[in-house]
Amino acid sequence: MQYVITPDMNIEVDEKGQMSIRDLSRLMLVLADHKLVMAQEGFDLFASVGNPDEQLVVVYDANIDTDALAAEHAATLYSPLADTSLAQMLMRKFNIHLSSIITVNGNLNPKWKAERLGPYMALSEHYNNLLAPTEEPLSIVNDNPNMAIGLCAAMAIGVGRTTFVSFDAAGNAKLIYMSHENVPTLFAKGFGKTIFPASQLDEYIACGAPESLLNEAITKARQEYEAAKGEDKDVIEDAVVEPVAEKDEAAVVEEAPKAEAQPQQEVVNPTPAVEDAKQEPVVAESAQEQAIVEQQAEPVVEPALESEQPVADVAPAQVEPAPQPAEPTPAPVVEPAPAAVDAQ
Repeated sequence: MQYVITPDMNIEVDEKGQMSIRDLSRLMLVLADHKLVMAQEGFDLFASVGNPDEQLVVVYDANIDTDALAAEHAATLYSPLADTSLAQMLMRKFNIHLSSIITVNGNLNPKWKAERLGPYMALSEHYNNLLAPTEEPLSIVNDNPNMAIGLCAAMAIGVGRTTFVSFDAAGNAKLIYMSHENVPTLFAKGFGKTIFPASQLDEYIACGAPESLLNEAITKARQEYEAAKGEDKDVIEDAVVEPVAEKDEAAVVEEAPKAEAQPQQEVVNPTPAVEDAKQEPVVAESAQEQAIVEQQAEPVVEPALESEQPVADVAPAQVEPAPQPAEPTPAPVVEPAPAAVDAQ
């Protein structure tokens, strides 16, 4: 993949995300406000943007006579990957932090990790909106600390990242950039609905795409956005009609049996109480009739009283007053009563 850094300088990144020492050295000097003025086989010549007379020569071929080359161009021999002051300048410019890694899984493996810290929960949609280039967290691990810083700075300007066209609620388009390792987070943020890839713009991330190519990419993404929005509208309309009818029918069917079951339980409970109330007056009436029968002294009634002995035990107090009004009655009526008691 080729990236355009300046109108007269490109760098190459392979499928593994790696670049050559020459491209990385060029990129670090350009980010440090230097301009490439000459590119020859085995060396590059740079000049400071603020002071063109201050020139640096970077040699990549060990067979070149460096002293003669520096004297020829009146330049200073320079190695960007060996200059810690350049690395510190890039750390301040892109807010890069450097940390050491001593062991990995318990094994000694000394490396350096350069990272640009984003905001809290930078990849969480709950805390942040879609990521902008200055907010995405980046990290690079390398054996050389200066190289790790240079690679992280390269990612900060867009090298190794992917371009997307995003649409807000009002339909306005804007470009966003994501590193390859963070691209999967876009699937939860509207990928294919409000966010669409624009890989044709990737090589222009660092310097900006030409206006004609930019308009073409946005037009294509807008067509996909309108098509996705129409599909979502059809799905929502179909989903609103069907569940409502099902819920109304289910509510009517479930409530109908509940209304019939409640009165049945209320009717069953009072039934024993009514039957008990009817039994009590029956006992009382049988006791009064028994007293009248004893006064008449009819022997036919006596077998009926013997069969109701368990019921008569409930009210013995009503039987005792019955013989008192029988004293003035003739003697033949009183004599059969003791005979009934003996039989009991």
